[in-house]
Amino acid sequence: MCQVDEDGVDLLAAGDGSEKSLADRVCVKCGEQAVIHLRDEDVKCGKCLVASVNQKFRAVLTKFQLSRSKQTILVAFSGGQVSCALLEAVREATTIPNFSRLYSVLYIEEGICDGLTEEACQKKIRNIVGKCRYIFPEVPVLVSSLEMVFAEDSIPLSYIFPANSTDTAPLTGLTEFGARFKKLLASTKSPTAREELRKLLRNNLFRRIGHQQGLKTLFVGDCADRLAVQLITDTALGRGKHLPLELGYADTRDPDFTIVRPFKDVTMKEILMYNSLRLNENIGKLPLRHYSFRRNCTSKTEFGKVASVRHMETRRVRCLGWCSF
Repeated sequence: MCQVDEDGVDLLAAGDGSEKSLADRVCVKCGEQAVIHLRDEDVKCGKCLVASVNQKFRAVLTKFQLSRSKQTILVAFSGGQVSCALLEAVREATTIPNFSRLYSVLYIEEGICDGLTEEACQKKIRNIVGKCRYIFPEVPVLVSSLEMVFAEDSIPLSYIFPANSTDTAPLTGLTEFGARFKKLLASTKSPTAREELRKLLRNNLFRRIGHQQGLKTLFVGDCADRLAVQLITDTALGRGKHLPLELGYADTRDPDFTIVRPFKDVTMKEILMYNSLRLNENIGKLPLRHYSFRRNCTSKTEFGKVASVRHMETRRVRCLGWCSF
């Protein structure tokens, strides 16, 4: 079993010297200087890596005939590495005539699950909107809060950012819904139950907002690493029946609202380098594997003495993934 404690992280960060050999290797596609070693003999230069990620994204649009449809597509955005890469791929696709279409970003604030104050949540929302504006200035951003899942009629979307505005308006009903949400969260008996409840409510909110806005498609930032974690988690929890929908390109359980995973075949390594090249993320000062493993792995105490199944499998999958880099 791979070791994931502090000593194990240091050993993996040190590596076996494979990253040093990149100086002597060339891209398998164009013959230019390689900048990233993905797996085995798959090494690429920056230009070919960016083209590969964008091509995988556009292939999903073509697969589901989304490039022909003129309907607006929602893009789930959390501000993380994967969602930033997804939004950049969306922006890049809009520059191509055959893939040009309308998009809206949807951000669900989940600070209540982490015990954040209202002021902290407001600051977080401003940071998220700032990231959206930096990556895709023209896209409208819709913001809601996870506790709004208790709204009986329409979901309050008071935070609406038109393309030419950054004004905010306070959400209504936060106090009432927040108290009910905290009570529900406190009723769970394990970290795993809380994680699964959080995911269930988030997906439910996605669908309700999609129906409310009259939209039929949502893009989510599920990469290959995250889906590997989902595979192990669902198997451990005895939910193998739903694996095809949980891991496939599209979740079609709701016939009127489809959740699409454009980055299903893109690994976290590719995403980190893609962000470094396209969004000028400041990760060039550290070796990619060293940065990525420390960035994504957690210490033993970060989630308390008892971690959820999802967190444990996330650490395991990332450990296995970076071992071969």
